[in-house]
Amino acid sequence: MAAPPVEHRVAIIVGSQLIAGWETYEVTSSMVNPADTFTLTRPFDAAAYRLCDLDAPVSVMIDDVVIINGRIDSRHKGSADGSMTIGGRDKGGRLVQESIPSPLGVDNLSLIQAAQKIVSPWFEAIALSDVRNRRVRLGRHGAKAATGSEPIVLDTKKKTGQLDPGMMRWNALEELVSRAGLCCWSSADGKELVIGEPNYSQAPQWLFRHVAPGSPNFGTVMDLEIDEDIGDRFSEIEVTGSGAGGSTFGAGTLYKGRAVNGPGLHGIGVDFSAPKRLRIAEHSLTSNAEANAVAAREMARRDFRGIVATATTQYHGQMIGSGRVIYAPNTMARVVDEELDPEFDRLMLVFECTYASSRDQGETTRLQLIPKGTKMVL
Repeated sequence: MAAPPVEHRVAIIVGSQLIAGWETYEVTSSMVNPADTFTLTRPFDAAAYRLCDLDAPVSVMIDDVVIINGRIDSRHKGSADGSMTIGGRDKGGRLVQESIPSPLGVDNLSLIQAAQKIVSPWFEAIALSDVRNRRVRLGRHGAKAATGSEPIVLDTKKKTGQLDPGMMRWNALEELVSRAGLCCWSSADGKELVIGEPNYSQAPQWLFRHVAPGSPNFGTVMDLEIDEDIGDRFSEIEVTGSGAGGSTFGAGTLYKGRAVNGPGLHGIGVDFSAPKRLRIAEHSLTSNAEANAVAAREMARRDFRGIVATATTQYHGQMIGSGRVIYAPNTMARVVDEELDPEFDRLMLVFECTYASSRDQGETTRLQLIPKGTKMVL
């Protein structure tokens, strides 16, 4: 059987040296996972193997577009098949497995100031929008794609509180960012950690269509999966907790918050036809507004995967203008499944891309998408 066609050039840069020839690989870039990952295999070469030393800084590229900037975690030499394999993560990998410096005073700092202390020295800066990172990811052809205004996060001056000594950097960052109802992800080139929200104001850049038998339309996917799930979701979430009491309230004040899925009694009417309620007890709350915020974050966290589309495509991008643009997270797509009744046709956001190459299927990309407007929090 003929080998699947190859359209993309996958290479890495280690110590200013470019190493190509990777025949099989899997590279995942995500807005919701702490660290992007890569595994690449090629025929063994002694010089290339020596360059790919453990913990060496590395940039992974597809068609000269940087997808991941990180470090090599592992390498393997196979004598039987004459291969070499390397694996690693982007700079987020350091945040996942490294403790915060001690002492790390963040009390009374703004969110961005505290985050910068947590991620330093691995990230040079904190970005409050994804606009620069998207330009890096989409490359020169992608600059022509229509985009809307970028959501900008204000650097609030609220107290950030104390962090426990010995916390992993990512856990500390997650605690601060999720408290603000936001998410964060690494820029592809590793220069910034982005704190923000998805950009749903963009025009759809990709079309993922699964055609029905006899359809006059052209399909653009190898496979399209639509997953809908309410198993870990609730129609209503209630949060209660007590705060320190003043002279008026005695020993403590009870605060309450609530989030609902639909407009009906106990949140029915959208995804639920019968009530499904969750009650959460918080140890320390300072107001009803804070209790409502906690309930809203918990609802959003559980609703995030309520509807997920997974599109598998040939190659790692689609033609835009005169060139093929590499798929990227935080871009919009139109997703169509003609076999469903009524037809599934929605605008959705790409939040994760896995670029892979195998001997059986050649170059493929697996993209995960959520409906436009879905709240994304850590």
